Amino acid sequence: MSIRALAMFETGWQKLSPIAVLFYVARTWYHVLGNVFSWLIPLIVFRQYILEHLLITSGVVIGLLALSILWAWVSYRMVSYQLDNNGVDLRTGVFNKQLLQLPFDRVQNVRIEHPWYFRLTGHCQLILESAGSSDQEIMLVALKPEFAERIKAEVLAVRTTVPSAHNPPQHDQQHLHQQHQDATLLNQRSVGDLVMYGIGSNRGWLIIGGLFPFYGYIEDRIEPLLYQLGIFNDGSLPIWQWLVTLLALFAMLMFVLTLFSIVIAVISYYDFKLYRDGDRYLARMGLLSRKEVAMPISRIQEVSVQQDWLDMLLRRRQLRYSQVGGMFESKNILVPAVTSSESQALLDDVYAQRDRNIKMTQASKWLLAVYATWYWLPLVALTTTVVVLLAGWSAGVWMLVPAVLLAGLYYLRWRRWGYAMDGEFIYLQSGWLGKKTTLIPLAKLQQPSLLQTPLMRRRGLMSIDWVTAGGVHRLPFINEAQARAMYDFALFEIEAKSPNWM
Repeated sequence: MSIRALAMFETGWQKLSPIAVLFYVARTWYHVLGNVFSWLIPLIVFRQYILEHLLITSGVVIGLLALSILWAWVSYRMVSYQLDNNGVDLRTGVFNKQLLQLPFDRVQNVRIEHPWYFRLTGHCQLILESAGSSDQEIMLVALKPEFAERIKAEVLAVRTTVPSAHNPPQHDQQHLHQQHQDATLLNQRSVGDLVMYGIGSNRGWLIIGGLFPFYGYIEDRIEPLLYQLGIFNDGSLPIWQWLVTLLALFAMLMFVLTLFSIVIAVISYYDFKLYRDGDRYLARMGLLSRKEVAMPISRIQEVSVQQDWLDMLLRRRQLRYSQVGGMFESKNILVPAVTSSESQALLDDVYAQRDRNIKMTQASKWLLAVYATWYWLPLVALTTTVVVLLAGWSAGVWMLVPAVLLAGLYYLRWRRWGYAMDGEFIYLQSGWLGKKTTLIPLAKLQQPSLLQTPLMRRRGLMSIDWVTAGGVHRLPFINEAQARAMYDFALFEIEAKSPNWM
């Protein structure tokens, strides 16, 4: 950053606005609520004591709220930052002091976010991303939007130019502003699209499964209510009426969970817009908190298109761009509930040279045998044995139903596996009831590796791990000769072209 640009900002160590306390309070409770099961189980165990001592319970809750506010205030007081000609420095920590230094030429992306609690006060937060993990990011919170935009413009100006006497910063700012004005809108999602995304991404059945340990407690609370409503008053009620009632209750529960999923989808992705801004993608979204994710195209490690079984019924799919550090969802871009033609258009924009009609090769049938002997058979044998010991052989016979359903799932899992390779990409397909297709450019591979067990060697089979900066993808149980050919070709591409995976 030039001396002229730096003159716009105060020099030396600066403190954040006191409004930053809101951020630290929100972060504290986000972590608390994120570990829901760590405190939900004790609440259930000690529920009787809690209900009998409401005064003590209220005091504990008020004390925890006061403690979180005090901790937020102390955390805020320990934060300071400074801007100089080389970069930005950030000092944090109450007990463990930390100094994080990020040179401007190492900044990969700059984004400004507007959480709901800052939107009430007219503030925002500025995030400077590096090529490393999220621990190497610098976040300046409770900034005025004009000040954050000035920092962002100066940092991006440094990134988009080579410093010289013939290329002053003012020219860079004009170029950057013009580039932003010329951004092309690639995709936007309506509320109707987000409703479909909420329906397709509903995980209500997982929540129902997670409540299994508490079914006894739930039954003790619901059964008296059902009798009061007159549903189970008659002990001779036909079995079909019991089943209809249970199905109706299940449908009501799923409706509530689906409605909740839709609300979350709308809040998270409201007014979603995806732009192409020169050599990067820019996504903006959010109802309560406006979020911006910028992703340089050169950092994209893979693109995947996923359809769950509900998405198939709705004829929609989710398209995800994954970049370096892709294990952090905040760094990826998800385009929700796109149609087939929309997903093809987005894929054509990022990977124009891909083969749209490539034929997938299926994994070996020996993979299905492994599923059966190592996963399906032990699980069925264990659960059936437990049921027989607890409830007798008559109940054990009914275990044939879930056993057949589980066998069908593993069969579908094997059928979904597919792979292909051309001169530019690796194509992988997987899934259970749904389907996920992943495109990995050969230029983004870091190091493929071959795996072979003695059993696989006897059958002439191998597995390959495709390693990128975004993660590892295993291709299981394919023909050994084909696996070695793919491995050799990938190594040749890596060594001959020396691609820049960043």
